[in-house]
Amino acid sequence: MPAKTAKKTVTFATLAADHGEYLAYIASRHENAPATAHPATAEPNVLVDLLRESISFLELCHRWNEAEELEPAVSILAAALEADEEDRPALLRQAEKSLKYLYDIANDLAMDLGDTL
Repeated sequence: MPAKTAKKTVTFATLAADHGEYLAYIASRHENAPATAHPATAEPNVLVDLLRESISFLELCHRWNEAEELEPAVSILAAALEADEEDRPALLRQAEKSLKYLYDIANDLAMDLGDTL
């Protein structure tokens, strides 16, 4: 019988550590982007705001598919902000599934814009 693997604990901090750099890069490309702290050191709502800003920028660039990939994470993260402590981990794991494409999106965008990531 195979051993059970422990579920990875996902928190706002781990999401920010894993994906914040790519979110911050995409959001910073928006001409009206507010200057914010790096998401790894910021409050959880900053992560949600950066995600919204990133989606807005992707839509402006007509990158509809990439924006669509990220949209579920916004509502899930917003729900996680309001959720009870016991419900939050499951919501954050769901959000992580939507955020797994962030590196690819940011990398493609950087190549198109001639940036280095």
